[in-house]
Amino acid sequence: HDCTQETWVKEPETEEQLLDGFDSLRIKNQRVTEWLKKALKESHQDEVQYHNSTVGELETRYQAVVKRMDKPYDDKLDEKITQEFYNRKFKQYSNEKDELTETIKRHSTASTGYLNLGINLYELSQRARDIYLTAKSKDMLDEQRALIRLVFAKLTLNEGKLSWEYSKAFRILSEAVDQTNCSKVENLEDFEKGTFEHAELPDVSTQKDALLPLRPIWLRR
Repeated sequence: HDCTQETWVKEPETEEQLLDGFDSLRIKNQRVTEWLKKALKESHQDEVQYHNSTVGELETRYQAVVKRMDKPYDDKLDEKITQEFYNRKFKQYSNEKDELTETIKRHSTASTGYLNLGINLYELSQRARDIYLTAKSKDMLDEQRALIRLVFAKLTLNEGKLSWEYSKAFRILSEAVDQTNCSKVENLEDFEKGTFEHAELPDVSTQKDALLPLRPIWLRR
């Protein structure tokens, strides 16, 4: 059956298995650690390029709307259109401007936060066990739950044995760990050309809010 949020608190043996799930994300190969950080940074550069391109297109559309607003205004002054028609067009274009402004703002925010979040997820994965135990020692139950929800997509308890499915971001990291911790990676280029090379890096932008409850204990060293 699916594991409830309270099961791992009440059953020490179950909780120990949960900690194993955190430990399974830790990368022991230092060269792969550096490569993964580099991959996250390169992913960020691609993300920034996409956002900048999108923002450029949105700003062009914004300027076009501004120009369209000028024409009804001039026509109204020249008494070529009615006040009612002018009001309708003014409202239409104003709404378009507001929507474009909000969209531009969202893209700008996503771009600036992407790299920090990507690296944060990596650092979180390597310290997940310690973060969980620190939260437990301080009776910070909400933080424990937030960490579990962030790392695991699903927990299942069957006859005392806990199994799990990682969330997308951590599943990809887990695949890299499986390839590197269970065997020696003599040539990092061979590793990069392997199955993990083609893995899609996680869309961490959607997980930004999920990290907020963890920050008080995460930032303590």
